[in-house]
Amino acid sequence: MSWRPFEVLAPAKINLFLELLARREDGYHAIETVVQAISLCDRIEIEPGPRGLAFSCSDPSLPAGEGNLVVRAARAFAGATGVELAIAVHLEKRIPAGAGLGGGSSDAASTLAALDQVYETELPPDDLAELAAELGSDVPAFLAGPTAFARGRGEAVIPLLPPPPAPVLVVVPVWSTPTSLVYEHAARALGGPRRAAPVRRVAGIWRFEGERSNRLEDVVLSLFPEAARLRDRLAGAGGCPVLLAGSGSAFALFPADEEASTLLAGKVSEWPEVRSVHRVHTLSTSWVPEAMMPA
Repeated sequence: MSWRPFEVLAPAKINLFLELLARREDGYHAIETVVQAISLCDRIEIEPGPRGLAFSCSDPSLPAGEGNLVVRAARAFAGATGVELAIAVHLEKRIPAGAGLGGGSSDAASTLAALDQVYETELPPDDLAELAAELGSDVPAFLAGPTAFARGRGEAVIPLLPPPPAPVLVVVPVWSTPTSLVYEHAARALGGPRRAAPVRRVAGIWRFEGERSNRLEDVVLSLFPEAARLRDRLAGAGGCPVLLAGSGSAFALFPADEEASTLLAGKVSEWPEVRSVHRVHTLSTSWVPEAMMPA
């Protein structure tokens, strides 16, 4: 089999909506969420190699073996299809880890989709989604498109009509908020009125129509006073909506236009409690197959 080296972009995500439901029998919390891809991306380079899988990563703090979701995705793909891997994969990490932006899950989804093309296995979408669900709760949504509604543990996914591209400012603080810790304390966010998922079907097309909200924000702000102070400061500085991007620690701001985003980014990047600021936009085209480019 002969093929050219190529790279695939793995976009970060923000949760435009996230509601917690009851804890499931398997220990996970059931959720309803709207996931939106943004233009902050990791880059995965794949090229032919000797027998097996050679993996490298630009970030030495991340696992380079079976603990990395790229490696796990490649192994899961090979196990499900019976193909014999002969590839070298390099992960160029650009999405901040531990910020709730889904970088690892996106890397896994992009790897699955890429290998399906490399080996011409043409897996049915349901089979690919099942593989994705085995790798992590967030992974299936990254196969569904730039905008998707997910429920359950995250494995039941409906593609949504993506909104037009819009500016987003992602602010990553110097601290992290471990997802496991946030969900351990998620019970404190339950018991209030349930927010209905703002999605509806119009002329056969599912759309996100409603207010942005994230129930996990209540949990994070109560667990981490520094996060509450940063959110208040961001809201005061930007004069635009502010939302916890996922399970933390990053916040997403929604400026009115690119000029406002630029001005706000310059201001916030000077704050000592901020690790990085990313001026990005929401994506409106498919994030996996169309992102593939010959090397």
